[in-house]
Amino acid sequence: MPTFDRLLEEGLAWRTDCAEPFVALADWRSDPDAHPLDTPSGKIELFSEQLAVAAEALRGTPDEGAITPIPTYVPEWGPAEFAVERPATDGAQKPDAELREDGHGCESSAFLPAGGQEYESDAGLPIGGRKSKSNTEPACDQPLRVFGFHSVARIHSSWGNVPAVSRRVPQVISINPADADARGIVTGDLVETSNRFGTLRLPAHVTDDVIAGTIVMPQGAWWQAESCGTQNAPGAASARTAEPIDVGGCINTLTTSRPSPLAFGNPQHTCWCHLHRHMGTEAYLSET
Repeated sequence: MPTFDRLLEEGLAWRTDCAEPFVALADWRSDPDAHPLDTPSGKIELFSEQLAVAAEALRGTPDEGAITPIPTYVPEWGPAEFAVERPATDGAQKPDAELREDGHGCESSAFLPAGGQEYESDAGLPIGGRKSKSNTEPACDQPLRVFGFHSVARIHSSWGNVPAVSRRVPQVISINPADADARGIVTGDLVETSNRFGTLRLPAHVTDDVIAGTIVMPQGAWWQAESCGTQNAPGAASARTAEPIDVGGCINTLTTSRPSPLAFGNPQHTCWCHLHRHMGTEAYLSET
């Protein structure tokens, strides 16, 4: 290896121990019998008998078809998993040119099912808008994807309980201007996002950095109840209690506890929600 100063000067470090170009699986290619691969057949497998057994075990379950013995595109879990309405086919959120009677824009009939008819969601919410039990203003109920990312202020949840850190890097929900306009939201407004697993409330940050049809918030924030009432944890269990509002911004408030079918991993990047402007925004802004 070159010295650090030489590396800075030249910008590249060339390996001197490789006289020939790298060839993947070179030993197996030269002699498959002497150097079998780490697969049941010792070969490259396009059909996996192990995955075929796993797929058969999922028959009759909600995850039937999620595992296949050959490479297959399997769609992600949709809004039905989170009890929100069916999304637009192209994932974009476009506000109507006209405003509803309450002064807020909403999506056009392009976001309705085939035939352009309005319908009730799995959560029993009309597509034209709602007023939630937590005093959110009526607005569009078109569902939005939820994506989490790592905050510059935390290592996952470490330091999430340090007030000085939270003041310097506040927890906010970032939203595309088209989605914000459709809901009467501007930067600094309090917004509530919810699905069947829970509800959280945070300030909004309207930015073109977020793709339409999506909200983005940092992961790792600590769950915090709105009041000193029931201190239940986020997830499916909290949906069966008194519906406390998370004002700490814990993204797990919205994520499903259902694991991915093969690796049993955390599917937090497959999440859907409703988003509304909170009716307490004016009081919140007057205090900040």
